[in-house]
Amino acid sequence: MDEVRKGGYFVPVAVLVVCCLIFLLLSYLSYQKVGEMASNLAAREQPIVVIDPGHGGEDGGAQSSANVLEKDINLAIAQKLEKMLTLSGFRVVMTREEDISIGDATLDTVKERKVSDLHNRLNLIEKQGDCIF
Repeated sequence: MDEVRKGGYFVPVAVLVVCCLIFLLLSYLSYQKVGEMASNLAAREQPIVVIDPGHGGEDGGAQSSANVLEKDINLAIAQKLEKMLTLSGFRVVMTREEDISIGDATLDTVKERKVSDLHNRLNLIEKQGDCIF
């Protein structure tokens, strides 16, 4: 009994020290892994964001009772959104940045020009590859 009392503290203290060392090692490895993940996220390129204000040129969209055209509101909002996203590190592509149609102006009818405009918008989006639209 005296031997257990004299050396009785060694085993529990040794086990406690070993547990603390294991805990510290695991903590270090966890923090290292978190650091690697954060570095990978920071290094990863932000996705491309495509903004399509819609309408433009001869296509004014809806008109308010105060004669404000939808195309003008859309473009104003899209330009503000472009600035915000660019400042946040995103690469932004606009389908139009001014009051124009991106369709083929040489086509004869409004319908043909509108269809051309929509196809050109779709082509611009698809050209970006993996993007947010």
